[in-house]
Amino acid sequence: MTLILESEAARSLTLTRVVASVLREHEWLVTEGACYSGGAIDVAAKRTWASGGLTAGLRLAAFCVASSPDQHLLFSETPHGFEAGLPRFSLGDDDATQREAIRQTLVRYLDAPASEDVLQTMHAAAYPNGVARSASASVVAPAARACASGFREIDDRGRAASGGFALAVADAFSSADAVCDDLLHFELEGIGDDLDVEVLPERQELASSILVQATSRCELVHPVVVTDAPLSILGDAAKTTERPWLRLLRSSLIASAPRWIDIVHEEAFPRYASTVTRHYDAHYKRRKFNRL
Repeated sequence: MTLILESEAARSLTLTRVVASVLREHEWLVTEGACYSGGAIDVAAKRTWASGGLTAGLRLAAFCVASSPDQHLLFSETPHGFEAGLPRFSLGDDDATQREAIRQTLVRYLDAPASEDVLQTMHAAAYPNGVARSASASVVAPAARACASGFREIDDRGRAASGGFALAVADAFSSADAVCDDLLHFELEGIGDDLDVEVLPERQELASSILVQATSRCELVHPVVVTDAPLSILGDAAKTTERPWLRLLRSSLIASAPRWIDIVHEEAFPRYASTVTRHYDAHYKRRKFNRL
């Protein structure tokens, strides 16, 4: 029994419960083991604000991973002079792929001209005066004191090691897009269900109403990995500094803005959760949003 309790699997589950408990203390709506198209998020926590008919829902996606007792995580420091905008989804976003998915849903119930009219109505509602209605719901993450461009897992002797951390990092990086895709599919399924039961002459009006209403919702995703392994960052002076948490960046050969996730040591997570919560609450309060 002792060996089981001391295993990485058991300690990962314990870490998951601790992370969930901390977020509940900060009044996040918490789900453990939340399934999505990419697998499962150990702790999914949501916080919602609203202002003037616009709703912002922020989802914290936490992946929890324990390591072997002798494992360390070494990160390569990189300059971090950028604002870490949160990945976001709103059905009214002017995204070509998303618009085509909406169009393909509409043409199952409306003719092509009517579908285009509905899309134009939605776009006008989503971009009044040419500015995105959901812009005020967007937010950047709290500033990180340290950013890294890569990492290696090592043991006490400096030898390469491997564990579940790399997999958790990969899941965290892919989670935002997957969650946004899931939100899109959920919205489209709801639209299809509503239009399927409506009589044909009223479908266009109903479709316009549904899509215009959907432009008032914005969902954002903040991915994070929580681990019990020490986090050390390697700077230009070939010196290592232990960090309580840092931001890991992943750049693309094509896109200009890097993707990011936060890496947090378990002992620092209560302070990190407090910082994140206060940051987002203060941001939305300045923009006259009320927390729901």
